[in-house]
Amino acid sequence: MSSKLIQMGDVKFLAVDLTQPLSLDVNEYPGTPKPERSVFARIGVEGHEFYTHLLGDHVSHPHADAPKHQNADLKDKGMEVFDISFWYNRACLIDLSETEEAEDHNKNGVKYVMAVQTRHLGPINPHLEKRGAVVIRTGYDRHTEQNKVPDKNTLPYLTEEVARFLSAFPNIKVVGIDSLTVDPFGKHGAHQALKDKMIIESLVNLHEIPPQNCIDFMLQTTPIIIEGATGGPVVACAYIPQYS
Repeated sequence: MSSKLIQMGDVKFLAVDLTQPLSLDVNEYPGTPKPERSVFARIGVEGHEFYTHLLGDHVSHPHADAPKHQNADLKDKGMEVFDISFWYNRACLIDLSETEEAEDHNKNGVKYVMAVQTRHLGPINPHLEKRGAVVIRTGYDRHTEQNKVPDKNTLPYLTEEVARFLSAFPNIKVVGIDSLTVDPFGKHGAHQALKDKMIIESLVNLHEIPPQNCIDFMLQTTPIIIEGATGGPVVACAYIPQYS
């Protein structure tokens, strides 16, 4: 379980950790280099333990995409554009994992919807004008949690129509998904339509957000901001108030 009851001040929350520890054998988007670790100092020699890590911009689960990642006209818009206003938002989630369209695309026991379309957003449409973040669960989070090897041709994605629809809401700052990407292989339309949003990919443990709370919860998406980076690791957590 990645959820826990916590207390902040006088309020209790169910906190759901949507972040996976980053391991050296992590499976990310096909072709993405794996992290590397080297020893800088040993406690038995220098008196302290210290490692260095070689880490790609888009290797962690989850991670954010900076505008410059897939927008040639935004080369000056790196991770530094995501200030604190992007980090905490009232959110809603649409869970497609149990719909009739969810299929076992990789024949490994994990069912998910591959192409997210505007009709899938129906249940959350009435709430979009009052939310700062939208999260889409296709069911692929189960694939990532088990560190299964991804196939670039069967990754879930947002259709351009969905991306353009969500981009029209100025109040929405964060668009998250459990897939490794928001675009199908070789395409860039969703990234480009959402260039003003913080795109969060590879969210995990979304199934632990109680169904009755999916329409309204608080979402933390705090990035590691490296100036000029095309993306970066994100600490993501859902907070659901517990009222007695």
